[in-house]
Amino acid sequence: MDRKKALSLASLLIAGPSIVLVVALLLPHRISNEELSGNYSGKQVWSGTLHVTEHVEVKGSLTILPGTEIIFSSESRLVVHGNLNAIGTEESPIFLNSAEFISFEGTKSHLTHVKMENSRRGLIAMGEQKKSVVENSEFKNGIEGCLGSEGGHLQILNNSFLNCGTSALDLKGTEVVRDNTFEGGNIAISVLSGTPTIEHNVIRESIAGIYIEPGSEAKFLENEVFLAQ
Repeated sequence: MDRKKALSLASLLIAGPSIVLVVALLLPHRISNEELSGNYSGKQVWSGTLHVTEHVEVKGSLTILPGTEIIFSSESRLVVHGNLNAIGTEESPIFLNSAEFISFEGTKSHLTHVKMENSRRGLIAMGEQKKSVVENSEFKNGIEGCLGSEGGHLQILNNSFLNCGTSALDLKGTEVVRDNTFEGGNIAISVLSGTPTIEHNVIRESIAGIYIEPGSEAKFLENEVFLAQ
């Protein structure tokens, strides 16, 4: 073995533990059919039936696979400091039940064919959310609300909101709200700040319909509103 090859082999052996550590951090951590509590890091992939027994914080990204059911106890919450990708299908939706709230901060999150119910505050999108989408999902029986956007550009498309408590949808940015249906509850859409685009939505049996905070602006196009009598 010549000197150069010997040096290369020695360097690889010395760096071996570091390489293994880097690979371990890059690979997704898969969790299925377990109880969850506390902190998790890196790329998380969840499936099966999961029970959140205490508050859970993910310092990384979270992917939830089709057919997964997550049951929250004692108003526990899930906070994701990264992208949340919950990609269900029409045949295998994702079920999220009884969370205090679920929040995410990534800019490329995608939720589709998700069924979220019996939550206190629902789903909360934090940050700019430049390319994030929530679509083809069902939110129902929220106590204070079902979906909130804290100032970003979240796209909210073709979802249904049923009996979502105080305010089904809170907006504070430049969101696009299109082709959704709202039924029951107090307020369907609250524009608290920003300039969201709200178009082609149907609101039925809501007490107050749409609320606009003074000083806020919104672009409305062809929405149908039928207030409760």
